[in-house]
Amino acid sequence: MTYFLFPRAILERYIHSIFRKQAIDYNEEHSPEKAAEYFHVENEYACFHTGLYTRRYKAIYACFDRNKRQASMLDWYFRGFSDEISPWLKYISPLPKKPSYHMTQYGVNYNPEWPIRVNVDHILGDEENLSRLPAAIRDARNLPLLLETAVELARRKAVVEPGIVVPQGYQGRVQYLLPICLTDMEKPDLAMTLTIMDGYYLGNTWCGWNPLFQFMRFGVAFEIYSMPAVVHAL
Repeated sequence: MTYFLFPRAILERYIHSIFRKQAIDYNEEHSPEKAAEYFHVENEYACFHTGLYTRRYKAIYACFDRNKRQASMLDWYFRGFSDEISPWLKYISPLPKKPSYHMTQYGVNYNPEWPIRVNVDHILGDEENLSRLPAAIRDARNLPLLLETAVELARRKAVVEPGIVVPQGYQGRVQYLLPICLTDMEKPDLAMTLTIMDGYYLGNTWCGWNPLFQFMRFGVAFEIYSMPAVVHAL
């Protein structure tokens, strides 16, 4: 995966705009519980979700300490950026949510905030599904855990890069293909089929990943009756 280094001025403008948005939403929210989703402010500490992520798709938070300098007009000072495992955030739960701009979801738009429920028993209990797994991990004792971990990582990646999720038509309904990496973090091994449920997605099966799936995003979703074998090159 390629990571682009944004000019510092662009990144600063982005952080400032997100800070303003979260601060405005926090101040306009009457419910303390809802306000904490935008900005956590408690005792000597404050933080907000920047909407940015680490290379491992961990959310990055901007952290502040209360300013105790009597000569200063500022109530807070910026301490730094951290992810959720930082000691700075050790006692903050729940953490603020990712900044969002409320837009109605229509048609083939994938909602990256929805959770994914994986029917592990069904998937691993089916011989055809098992045959699609890379041979190197097919007999792994921790295969159920590996599968669920890979799906969760793919879900986090889709939050940052929604374009990796491909819509497809099946029996008159829209489904999604989510690329799953099991043996190489940079190359999908499989595509999990996600069925739209009430507020979440259900993963019941998967197919071999084909790089051509990515081009389906730019056309009309269509019926797929057969899937190619596993393709390891992108």
